Amino acid sequence: MWEVVEIFDTIFPAVPWDTLWGQLADQFPHMRDFALGDPVPAEKISITAPELIAALFDRAIGLGPIQLSHEAFTGLTRMLQAGHVDIFEHVLSKLLDDGGDARFLATDALTKVHTHPEVKARFSARLQSLVDDMDVGVHTAALLLAQDWGIDIVRKPRPLPAFYSLEFLASDEAVGNGLTDEQTRGLVVEDPLAWTTPWQRDVTLLAEASGIASEKLRRRIGQLIASWGGVEASGAGASRRPTRLSSDCRST
Repeated sequence: MWEVVEIFDTIFPAVPWDTLWGQLADQFPHMRDFALGDPVPAEKISITAPELIAALFDRAIGLGPIQLSHEAFTGLTRMLQAGHVDIFEHVLSKLLDDGGDARFLATDALTKVHTHPEVKARFSARLQSLVDDMDVGVHTAALLLAQDWGIDIVRKPRPLPAFYSLEFLASDEAVGNGLTDEQTRGLVVEDPLAWTTPWQRDVTLLAEASGIASEKLRRRIGQLIASWGGVEASGAGASRRPTRLSSDCRST
């Protein structure tokens, strides 16, 4: 939708934003998605305009679709470049506080605007806690920011999970069962080793760099994927399962 600005500049000598927003508001009640929510009485809205804009960005990012998050972060970056630093800080701070995937998205966004002086001033104090985050993506992004901003960070050693102290029977070659769906190539039977069968070279590189046996790494990866739903969430059945978006596309 960002191209709309260019279109409006072409068809209007001076873009009548108030009129256009009013016409858009008239269309909202007729949209399908509008019917899914409950209207909020105006008297219950007690936030300022910048807070409302920040809330809209936060909502868009939290909905999940990658493209929508990408567009939301593009909009936030433009808000930052236009001088609306408070809105940018509000949204990014909330994402960092939420943790999980939201924190990863926020740190990734910070690495893309790290040269902005206000970004360093407002987020540098958070770097130590971000470096200590268990998410490797958050940890790595925070280290990159610390390097770019010239900030000394204390990297605290952390013990490996107890899984890595387990001993497995030695085997000449650890392989997965390889039972995959012919069409989707997704797994049809749960097997901790099968998830990494196509990436054994990469696992070997990780094993050489970490000093941990490749089979142990593969079993740990399988354990993590199982905790995320395993075959049910990421196997052949999940690949065949139609999403709401694809169903909507077919119906139209």
